[in-house]
Amino acid sequence: METPTRTAAAAHPGQGRLWPVSAPAALVISLEPERSAAWTSSLRAAGLPVLACRPWGDSHGYQYLLHNPGALAVLDLPGLAPQPDGALAQFVRAARLLAPVTVTVPADTDVVPLLEAGAQNVVRRDEPPRVLAARLLADARCAAAFQGPGPYPVRTSENRSRPDCPCAGTCACDGASGRLFFRSQDVLLELLCRTTRPVCCHDLRCLLGSATRPMSLPALRGRLDRLTPHLTSRRREFSRHHAWGMDTFTVRPNAAGPQADSLAAC
Repeated sequence: METPTRTAAAAHPGQGRLWPVSAPAALVISLEPERSAAWTSSLRAAGLPVLACRPWGDSHGYQYLLHNPGALAVLDLPGLAPQPDGALAQFVRAARLLAPVTVTVPADTDVVPLLEAGAQNVVRRDEPPRVLAARLLADARCAAAFQGPGPYPVRTSENRSRPDCPCAGTCACDGASGRLFFRSQDVLLELLCRTTRPVCCHDLRCLLGSATRPMSLPALRGRLDRLTPHLTSRRREFSRHHAWGMDTFTVRPNAAGPQADSLAAC
């Protein structure tokens, strides 16, 4: 992916709406990227700095949002294929773990569940590109100005890669830098280290799965177990508790760490 940070203002001629200087570009995440590609290009031509259109579950896109606080995630829902009740809202809740989310939908979509799930805005994707770009620019300015506590990751020096891997060969990392071979594991590790609120395992499973199939709970458990030594190196302690048919994953700081974070799997 190209360099993510915008170092200059951008505006559509006559539009009068400037992209914030040094603000990260927006990133479109689509459940149907083939249908979203041309639509994304029309937004870029209308003056919206869009980095790329990435499919749901793409770890490159997730890392961009994690590494650029203030970036806007544009969740594009181009089709009206039948979805189970609450399925679209689940995608919103999962995407909110990465960044503020604006959802673009067809005209006759019920927007209330998406807003209740945490979307900062829901807009019609069939509006003229210039109008839609202006709406997304306004949402992006709000995202770039966001400073308060919330589910969004906060980048700190202790969350960056450690020089030495503590796993002693028990996980899939390169050993020298401690960077994991599987990019989705990097995403999960960074998310665990930065999240400031409890997170339901359904959100993690949805985020790390595909647009049609979430990650299984056993697979999520295994990935969390393999991350334990890496969490320890970042002054975090990981544990799992099972009761009443529910798993609870907890990430706590050790004696030298900051306030605890919890992951509730329900």
